[in-house]
Amino acid sequence: MKLFTLVALCCLLNTVVPAQEVYSLIPYRQDSLWGFCDSAKKVIVKPRYDKVDWFFKFEAGQGRPYQLVSIVTKGNKNGLIDSTGKVLVTCAYDEVLSFYDPNIFDYRKSILLRKGKSFYAYAIQSGKITAVRPTFADTAEQEMVREVMLACDVTDKSVVVEQKDSSTAMVQKREYQSASESYRWDTFYIPTQQIRKIDCSDRLLYSRKAGGWGLITWSGTEIIPSQYDSIFELDRGMYYAVKLKEGWGIMYVNETTPDSLKYKVIAPPGYRDLRAGLSSKGFVINRDGQWGILLFDYAENKGTEYLLGTELYTKYDFYNGGNIAAVYDSHEKFLGYLNLNGTRYWD
Repeated sequence: MKLFTLVALCCLLNTVVPAQEVYSLIPYRQDSLWGFCDSAKKVIVKPRYDKVDWFFKFEAGQGRPYQLVSIVTKGNKNGLIDSTGKVLVTCAYDEVLSFYDPNIFDYRKSILLRKGKSFYAYAIQSGKITAVRPTFADTAEQEMVREVMLACDVTDKSVVVEQKDSSTAMVQKREYQSASESYRWDTFYIPTQQIRKIDCSDRLLYSRKAGGWGLITWSGTEIIPSQYDSIFELDRGMYYAVKLKEGWGIMYVNETTPDSLKYKVIAPPGYRDLRAGLSSKGFVINRDGQWGILLFDYAENKGTEYLLGTELYTKYDFYNGGNIAAVYDSHEKFLGYLNLNGTRYWD
């Protein structure tokens, strides 16, 4: 994929303070149409668009007032509105470029629009739209960073498990070496009575003994005692869900520390269900039939619980310092925005 940089837009462009997202108005959905409301769910811009983006604040500098602008979409065409809902640019353009990529527009006083192969500049202060002929320069083509799959399960091509004798299994794990652009195989010999299932982590293995499930290293060293009804990885190869009759709990694992510190109980068993879905923010939880989220402070290894109701949202993207989340259903369909106080900004 080629990356592009805007070289010049003639005399139309004067440097301004970069645009900033503004969260005082929240995208609000009514059935399939979008508008805006405030935090109390009072409708400010009536829903009439197929899609809206958060407002951005464009500051002109030198004491001139700023302009709140949102990209709105209707019929696969894009336009611009202000915070009162006034149409600044009708939905007639294929792309609004300057909101997203400073390499293309560097957040100037005019907003760059594209219609087919033609480009236009919308001047924030005057409201005028002028045809422009921006000059683009190709930069060197960049290759995507390689992502190397490590151990996941016995069907993964990066893992080979071979029974050596009645008591020993040989596990070979393939790792990509970027320096030599080749693969290296690491070999481990692990007692078969400790290996009933190979799954999930590139550093650790699940083990099962008479007392239940636990966690061991590739060399067979026990990390989490094999005493749980079930176990699975939640995040980063460091956070695991464990289950007892009381419910699910969360453990933090660090196999490089002394034996007494190899695992730490972060949340004791008591959840009806636990799931990943918050990226690096935390976990989806169910306590006594109420779904919610456990927002996690990784530095302190502790979290804050928010119970949000009986509906399951499986994925969250956070805004406004983590107070508002874009939420998705079990099929990862975008539903709308949710305040952590439980307010849903859709009807």
